[in-house]
Amino acid sequence: MESRTGPPPSRLTLDIDCTDDEVHGRQEGRFFHGHYGHYCFLPLYIFCGHHPLAAVLRPGNTNPAAGAVEALERILTRL
Repeated sequence: MESRTGPPPSRLTLDIDCTDDEVHGRQEGRFFHGHYGHYCFLPLYIFCGHHPLAAVLRPGNTNPAAGAVEALERILTRL
């Protein structure tokens, strides 16, 4: 928000998503994910347009929604 010029927007759209981050080796926290078919981490990302607001590295066996509420709470208190 500090980098914006002019009045603040009346509405913000946040994109919350996770994706597979394939690993090669035996890193701690890597798990085989049946949907993706390989060992991976499952990081959570939150964007507002092209601006990244959060990136949380999570183990590959994490529920896709895990940690989203906590990450959103941190972002919303700052906004």
